[in-house]
Amino acid sequence: RRHAIQAAIVADVDCIEADLWFRGGEIWVRHERRLGFLPLLYDRKPRGMNSFGPWSLTVFPNHYIRLDVSPLRLAELLEAAGGKRRLLLDLKDDHSPGRARVYAGALSRVLREAGCAESVLVCGQTDVLDSVREVAPGLDVRYSIERQRQWEAFLRRLDADPAIRGVCLPHEFLTEPVTRLLEERG
Repeated sequence: RRHAIQAAIVADVDCIEADLWFRGGEIWVRHERRLGFLPLLYDRKPRGMNSFGPWSLTVFPNHYIRLDVSPLRLAELLEAAGGKRRLLLDLKDDHSPGRARVYAGALSRVLREAGCAESVLVCGQTDVLDSVREVAPGLDVRYSIERQRQWEAFLRRLDADPAIRGVCLPHEFLTEPVTRLLEERG
C-alpha cells in the first residue's frame, strides 16, 4: 500500500520487502493472491491485524478478500523508493519455465528502465529465479527457503552451482551448523 511504502522509506530500516505478482505482462506489488480474473484479492489474516482497508470483507474466521482498487505497479514502487532504501523483491506465483522467462524478462526491463538494479535484491522460488539469473545475471538473487525439503534441495543446488550468492530463510533454520555452512560458502 502506498502509505506503507512512504512510512517504510522514512523508517530506520536496511531493506523493504515487497511481494511481486506477474499478470497481463505487468508486475504488480501486493501481498495477496488474486481470485482468477476477478478484481478480488484474498489471503489469510495475519495475527493481530484486523483491518485490510475499506473494501475488505472477512470470509472465514482467518481469511479476507478485498477489492483490487488502485493496484500498484513495480515501477511506481521503484520511483517512490528512489534509491533511498534497498528493496527485497519477493517474486510470487507459480510458473511454467516459459512463463518464468517472460516474468524474468519483464522484471529485468522494469529495473533497467528505473536504473535501480543495484539497489534491489530478488528472492523467490527456484524456477523463476533460475530465469532471472539467466536473463539478468547482474541482479542479486536469493533463493527462498521455507521448508526443510527446500533447504535440502538448495544444498544440492549449492554444490552444483557455486555462483549462488544467497538465501532468504526464516530464523528457525539458523542453527549453528547452518550458519557455519552459509559463512563458509560466503
